[in-house]
Amino acid sequence: MSRSVSAGRERLLAAAIDAFAERGYDAASIADIAERAGVVKSVTYHHFASKADLYEAVLASETDGLLRLVAEALPDEIEDIREATRRLVDAYLGFVESRPDAWRLMVRDAPVDPHLIAVHQRFRRRRAEALLAFFPAIPPEETAKNLYADLLGLALRIFASWWLDNREVPRTVLVDATMDFAAATAERLGVAASNGAEEGILTNRSRTTSHHAPMTRGLRADREQEGDGAFESKDAAPRQDP
Repeated sequence: MSRSVSAGRERLLAAAIDAFAERGYDAASIADIAERAGVVKSVTYHHFASKADLYEAVLASETDGLLRLVAEALPDEIEDIREATRRLVDAYLGFVESRPDAWRLMVRDAPVDPHLIAVHQRFRRRRAEALLAFFPAIPPEETAKNLYADLLGLALRIFASWWLDNREVPRTVLVDATMDFAAATAERLGVAASNGAEEGILTNRSRTTSHHAPMTRGLRADREQEGDGAFESKDAAPRQDP
């Protein structure tokens, strides 16, 4: 693919994120996306067979970007699970901070099209499996490891969703709050580090200070409105738009 053709495709992907985030999948049109990208409508069909194909390409591209960012933040050999988890959380929130519309697109309900519901499920599974793969050394049993990854993913989505409406809160506060949740979850599940440490993997947790209190209240209010999304449980049933 030539550089100019690749650039045109990237512009269309960026324009599609804007259109889908602003108007939703059903209301966004190929003509609108092409106009936002600064190309004629026919150019869009040169790259993508349909709006559904474009939507799938957006999810694929943004999932790749999220997982690449997290992978790059982790050391080649994970010896300190706590530090690796902190890096993962910070990288995830960094993605949310830099690409809020893309993140919202990944975690919002899938369009009602059965094909796109299946697409959403596929990328949710991919993100969930990637999260598990980031922690290959966590014993004792696969069930606890899966549950830990699912709960950490849930915490990340809830905290990130709240943060986008409360951007005055520093990212480090969200990282600390997520780590506190991870520590409590690991302790409850009996998940321990594999490096011989006697403590649980995250029991040396960051101290929660009083500036977490307003965030916690906001999270409780937002929790029931949270959608499916990034780092989702593999077994979660898809929700459909009403």
